[in-house]
Amino acid sequence: MGYNKSINRVEVQGYLTKDPFYTQTKKGVNTLRFTVITGRDMMEGTDAHNIAVYGKRAESLAKFLKKGMEVNVFGWLYVKNYLDKQTDHWNNSYIINAQEVKVISSKKKESEEEKFDMPPNEISYDEVPQGEDSGLIGMEDLPFF
Repeated sequence: MGYNKSINRVEVQGYLTKDPFYTQTKKGVNTLRFTVITGRDMMEGTDAHNIAVYGKRAESLAKFLKKGMEVNVFGWLYVKNYLDKQTDHWNNSYIINAQEVKVISSKKKESEEEKFDMPPNEISYDEVPQGEDSGLIGMEDLPFF
């Protein structure tokens, strides 16, 4: 009997809710975290998606991404189960581990955009970190809870 292959791919396009949070893990891995909001329709509301970027991509994007920018994020869904000590219930935290981030539009003025090395529509990060910089995170690295 063969192995049943599965697919874990996520793509969202929406707007940054606030400026990204840039930090390093205890092992020294550059980490950028931000939330992208997407809308379904007026009756159903919106969804907020927690995004994490690791390694050199995190450092590069930290210099550029700002609140209000529209981005397209492609990556894989990371689900972390954790115990809420106050309620004694298990909960899930869903984080998109971004492999590629493209800026679709910016609320910045053209003169401000010129400060960056790459134009917004050409920024793409598609390599996946390996080894120590693999992007796997522990509970101590989760900023969202």
